[in-house]
This record gives sequence, C-alpha cells and structure tokens, in this order.
Amino acid sequence: MATTTTPRGLQPPDKKQVRITVPEGRKVRYGDRFFPKVPFQAIFYIGAIFAVIIFLAIASPAPLQDPADPLNHAAIDPKPEWYFMFLFQLLKYFSGNFIVIGTVIIPTILVLLLLGLPFYDRNWARKVAKRPVAVLSMSGGMLIIIFLTWGGVGFPKPNFSTTSGVATTPPGGTTPVAGGSAISPAVAQIFSAHCAACHIQQQFGGLNLSSYQGLIKGGNVLPGPAIVPGDHAKSYVWQITQPKGPWPGGQRMPAGGPYLSSADVSTIATWIDSLGSKPATTGGTTAQAVSFKKDVQTIFSAHCAQCHLNGVASGGLGLTYAGIMKGGIVVPGPAVTPGNHATSVLWKILQPGSGQPGGARMPLGGPYLSDTQINTIAAWIDQGAKNN
Repeated sequence: MATTTTPRGLQPPDKKQVRITVPEGRKVRYGDRFFPKVPFQAIFYIGAIFAVIIFLAIASPAPLQDPADPLNHAAIDPKPEWYFMFLFQLLKYFSGNFIVIGTVIIPTILVLLLLGLPFYDRNWARKVAKRPVAVLSMSGGMLIIIFLTWGGVGFPKPNFSTTSGVATTPPGGTTPVAGGSAISPAVAQIFSAHCAACHIQQQFGGLNLSSYQGLIKGGNVLPGPAIVPGDHAKSYVWQITQPKGPWPGGQRMPAGGPYLSSADVSTIATWIDSLGSKPATTGGTTAQAVSFKKDVQTIFSAHCAQCHLNGVASGGLGLTYAGIMKGGIVVPGPAVTPGNHATSVLWKILQPGSGQPGGARMPLGGPYLSDTQINTIAAWIDQGAKNN
C-alpha cells in the first residue's frame, strides 16, 4: 500500500491546522526607514530646543560685565565651558612635546570611531546582556569623561604673577579712595580696553598709560603731566576724550575711534578729581574730603541714572540728595547713616556677594561700581553725608 504525504503548508488528513514557525535567531530584523521619520524627528527636537534657548535669552539676558583686561593676570582663570572641560584636562597629562596627542590624535581617533560605528557594529540585539563590548566601551568612555571633567572643574586656579602695574588692586584687596600712586582698577580697565595698542603695549607720543608714574611723567607731544590731580578739567587725558575740540595735540582720542562712552569719561574724571582733594579730619583720622555734587553725584549720573535719576525713582529711591535722605519703599528709611557707611543701605547694596538689602546688588545686573567708586561713596558717608 502506497504511503501518501501531505505537502508542507497543506491541511493534513485530520484537518488540524499546521503552524510553520521560523527560529528566532533566523528572523530578519529591520529598523525604521531613515526618511522621512528620522530627519523630521531631528528637525522637531532641534527646533524645540532652539525655541527654549531663545525664550531663556529674552527672559533672562546675560548681564554685561566689566571690559576684558588682558593685562590683569592676577584675576585670570583660563577655563573653557564645562562641556569642553574633559578635553582641556587632557592637556594636563599630555603637555610639552606630547601636547599633540591630547589636542589632535586622541580627539581624531574618537571622531573616527563614532563615524565608523554603523560599519563595524552589525549587532542587531538591543538587550544589554547581548552587547557586552558596546556597553563596556560606552560605560568606560563616560567614566573617563566624567573623571576628566571633575578634575578640570576642581583644579586649583593658577597662581599668576601680574606683569602689569595697571590693573591690579593694591595688597589688602581695596583701592584707596584718593591719592596713592596707582591707577584705579576702573580707569585701568578703560585704558586696557581702549588705549592699550598705542599707549600700553607701545608708547606713542612718549605717553605710557600702564602706570601712575607714566601719567605723571606725560609724553613728548604734550610735555608735562597727563593728569592734574584734583582737577580733571585741566588734565589733558580727560580733555582729549571730549566730543568737541579743540583737543590737546589736535586729535580726539582714542585715535580714529571708537570713542569712550560718557560713563567711561565720567569714571576717569571722578578718579582724577579724587586724587587731589583737600584732606579733612573725620573720626580722628585724616581722610580725603569728598563732595556729593562733584564726586558722588558724578558716579550716580554715570551708572544709576536710568533707574534712579532724571525723574525716575525705581523702588521709590531717587539718588538726588533729598531722595537719598528720604530713602525708598523697598527698604524704608534713609539710604545713608551719616558718619557710618557700614550701616548705610546705599553702601550695602553695592557690595559683592549676597545679602544686599532688597535682595539684589546694584547697579542692577551690572556692570558694578569699582572699588574706587564704592570707597568714594563710603568716604562721603563717613564724612557726614553732607550736601556739599
């Protein structure tokens, strides 16, 4: 008797269904199509992140800080942003003749490995247990990046010795209100930002703006001191910055512009005037007499006018003499305590750090007053906060 067989896939004589299966390991797996899903997903996520960044930039703009001072090596801390810190830290281990390893060879190898990933990694498995090499490689790489980033962020600030007599604060951390033989940090920053190419790195016209002694010596185009301590109007350093001539030497400075802002010119004038004030005795010690109208009001006009002068009194505080004595509504009561700057609201809100009355350091958002300007205000308060 002949034996009959049922072809594969047909119903057997008992009419039971036959299920043909393929072993899991032999199934062909396919990922998502690259187009249009992947490009449109990328466009969506990039657009969303960009919108958030724009919103944050508008809602909370970064404040402008003091001008960069390339000569102030005492305050420099050359570090990149945290997301580049691991590359920066590599230079600690590959320095000198080996610097090319940390700056070129290692980053190039990492980029090539990432670019070649689709070609040498053909494993379709998604379970961690089935991808030990990939998991260990990625985990090790992340640990190395975290270690290098932590080392770079926590690495001590370099102890630079300054090569400039311009932009450093005298030992002790404060700058005298008046007198002395050093350019105030605020004025030094202005000179470094606008005059360095001609009168610090070089000495055009014989004028050296890198030190107080250079200002007193003056140049050879305009013989005699460049400043007259106590009188900015007679100082040709101030005269050559004015919008309208005639200018000493026949040309407005900085040569060809851009010219100094009115705030910068005011800062220079305030510093020059503070150098030659007549001494006054306050609390048993000799101090320099400070004028509200000539010294303090000049600082307010240059840095606080937008919010507290010219008819504007943010927080109820106007920085006229009467307004200061009346005080504001955010911090009620007079803004100064005559004879004691340390208890005066006006002095406290200018200090760095935190804990200022009203919760914010002034001028709001910066740029903040220099040590010289803050000390000028403190001296005026200690001398009785007179309307002089």
